[in-house]
Amino acid sequence: MKTLQAAIVEMLREIYDRLDVQSKSRRQVEAWLVTEDLQDFIAAFEEILVIATEVEMTPGQFMTRLALEMDTEPIPQVQPQFFREVPLPPGLTGQHLQAAMDETQSMIARINRSLCLGTASPLIRFIQANNFSGIVSNVLTDSLNRVSPYQHNHDQRFPDLKNPVNGVGVEVKASNKPGKGGESHNGHGGWHLVSCFDLDEESGNILFVHIEIAELIGYVDEVEGDWHYCGSTMDAETGSQRTETYYTTGRGTSKLRDGSVYLDTDRVANWQRWRHDKSYPIPPHSPLYFRHLDNRRKVPSLNDPERLVLWSIVKNQLNVLDPLWPLYDRERLLEMGVPVKLADVIRPATA
Repeated sequence: MKTLQAAIVEMLREIYDRLDVQSKSRRQVEAWLVTEDLQDFIAAFEEILVIATEVEMTPGQFMTRLALEMDTEPIPQVQPQFFREVPLPPGLTGQHLQAAMDETQSMIARINRSLCLGTASPLIRFIQANNFSGIVSNVLTDSLNRVSPYQHNHDQRFPDLKNPVNGVGVEVKASNKPGKGGESHNGHGGWHLVSCFDLDEESGNILFVHIEIAELIGYVDEVEGDWHYCGSTMDAETGSQRTETYYTTGRGTSKLRDGSVYLDTDRVANWQRWRHDKSYPIPPHSPLYFRHLDNRRKVPSLNDPERLVLWSIVKNQLNVLDPLWPLYDRERLLEMGVPVKLADVIRPATA
């Protein structure tokens, strides 16, 4: 296995030999290759990623190539018990997501390990937090391209991935804030996936704790429906003008939270307190679906389903039995001993 320095040198030489590299970029690459200094590479890492795009190598592909060249210690993997049944884009499965998430965590860890050996600091120390999230998003996108039917969409900037069989696309973003809504430069409609991760400050490694996915309505199709237009703002730190930005409205964010296909309740402790847009009915697959039941409603008893009791009483009993019951689908509720009639109320068969 190569060191990070050797892997970067090899890729820079490959870029230098390409005829489609701009002359200014070629001169910069040549200067880096003269010194082959790891500190120089890290200081200019974001610039290297930009130059790589001139040879049609996305930041995610560049990071993937680096990671595959290096060895690493065992990396924590996502936990299958935290996956949930929610509507997904046609052809995409929880197994695809799990493989891509594990691969992304491993790739980031490989790079961090090599960096720490050479500089005593992980990648997050050298780039801004928002750019780090962008790298996580790019690597996850690249991983999904390899393990799922959804492939890189080179025809246009949106969406990131597209299923060549049915033409359905998925836009991918990353954040270090679980339950976060969507952010976009165009407010397009279609499937949007937001991957949320925990960051280990010492190692720089990530662990995915929440994946939310939903099909949103574009801003041009419904103004202030799922997207809110925020305009273009000035970056307070750099003084540069940011591109136009759209954020999900309360309804759009609620749709994403409803589509929590992966929710690590060991690390995301506040999920039951997430807000949900009152104008948008909570769908049966949502982890917040239990809110549609009024505490004063009569439901089948947990111990005797032929007898009706207040939902508030049953809910307290379920919390004692298993506090994670709101996340379970109907089959899981039945496995924990919930009567069929009560399970049909908590999580209808269509959920």
